[in-house]
Amino acid sequence: MINELELSSNERKLLASLTLPGTLATLTRRLSTPRSTVEYNISKLLTKKIIGFSLRKKRKIYNIVDQKNIQKTLPPSHITKLGPITIYSGHKAIETLWQEVARQSKGSRLTGIQPSKSFKEAIKKSSKEVVQSVSQTITDKKFIVDSIVHGDHLRSVFNQYSGNDTKSVAKAFTGRLEDIVKVDPSFLDEKSEMFMIGNFSFFIDWFKEVAIKIENQNINHLLLSLYQATKAYGKRYEQSRDIERIIEGIK
Repeated sequence: MINELELSSNERKLLASLTLPGTLATLTRRLSTPRSTVEYNISKLLTKKIIGFSLRKKRKIYNIVDQKNIQKTLPPSHITKLGPITIYSGHKAIETLWQEVARQSKGSRLTGIQPSKSFKEAIKKSSKEVVQSVSQTITDKKFIVDSIVHGDHLRSVFNQYSGNDTKSVAKAFTGRLEDIVKVDPSFLDEKSEMFMIGNFSFFIDWFKEVAIKIENQNINHLLLSLYQATKAYGKRYEQSRDIERIIEGIK
């Protein structure tokens, strides 16, 4: 039985990349591994009859023989790199993605769309320390925050805290170089948020705790064009002033 077989770490990585069938060349790109290594592990999994292949125009398309059972044998993969796409599974993995964002150079432009449902869920599932740390890093590095937010953006954050906790988190949000527009909440009542920074874009679904990072420049240019067109529907939003009023109102 499959679940009785011992698999090497390279075999497990290969199986994880075979969620979608692929040729040898496709799997080599997904894994960013030498072709000879991928070929060797394919032969081992073929021998164990865990994977098989079909022929399409004389090319071998590899696939998992028993998809249901093999998933049970693989440990949950928190960060899976498939060539230009990386999947982050679970809250800790998403925090790793944010650390990657924080490593960008000073003055980077962080462009994003933060819908109502996703933003509220992100705050609920993240500790005050994480929210404060990420926000403070973005502020300290003088990132240009260029975003589209829903109408209840800041209140979603601060309603989770009280007293000095609210004040400390609010201060972490101040002093950014911003270019923000606010839209009606119904326009962004979605479960996933999108960001672009440096050479990659990423989507986060806080409900399912899954994020996808894309490092394909053609896709990123398309997303940026869509973002810029959507931003025209918003109204200019002075976030720092709003935060100052919140801080002043806290006793």
